[in-house]
Amino acid sequence: MTESPFDREAASAYLISALTRDRFLLYCQPIVEVSAPDAEQRFFEVLVRFRDEEEGLLPPGSFIPILQEAGLMPLLDKWVVATAIRKLRDIARTLGDYAAPHYSINLSVETLVDETFPPFIKSEL
Repeated sequence: MTESPFDREAASAYLISALTRDRFLLYCQPIVEVSAPDAEQRFFEVLVRFRDEEEGLLPPGSFIPILQEAGLMPLLDKWVVATAIRKLRDIARTLGDYAAPHYSINLSVETLVDETFPPFIKSEL
């Protein structure tokens, strides 16, 4: 997927299409307090993986560099944020607002300087 500029362009288009087809998955990795490793897990780091139709589940190192190079990280970051918010809403409906977990989401520099991102967050919330 990363051998030539043409391959990168095709891979970028493939990944954009995959975003619209929900080919990405979110995983929540517990953030464990060292002094209380057995405490209830309420804090999680959100991780993203890609479900490739041929190669199966792929780690971020296989797709994030392609998205970064193409300037497309804000698309992935917005998908991650929107999906995480939907999942939190579902959990809050079931368990109540105060029992819902807390998510930590890493964002790209491109997203942090994207002027459309704050209004996007506001509309999602």
